[in-house]
Amino acid sequence: MKKTITAQMKTKIALYAIKENKYLVEIASEFEIYPRSVSNIKKEFLSNANLVFNGSKSINLSNDSNIK
Repeated sequence: MKKTITAQMKTKIALYAIKENKYLVEIASEFEIYPRSVSNIKKEFLSNANLVFNGSKSINLSNDSNIK
């Protein structure tokens, strides 16, 4: 049976794969999916990451007092 992975879970997997210094096989084992799925999720996440900043709201970082 094919496991359905939600968008929220894909985000979690992608961020984990980017952040952790582990082999795909180890990450896949932790999430109980195939290593190729981890690779595909990470690739898809990174190729679409720029869309986060293409929204109608834009911020001016130079005037943000919270950024040090």
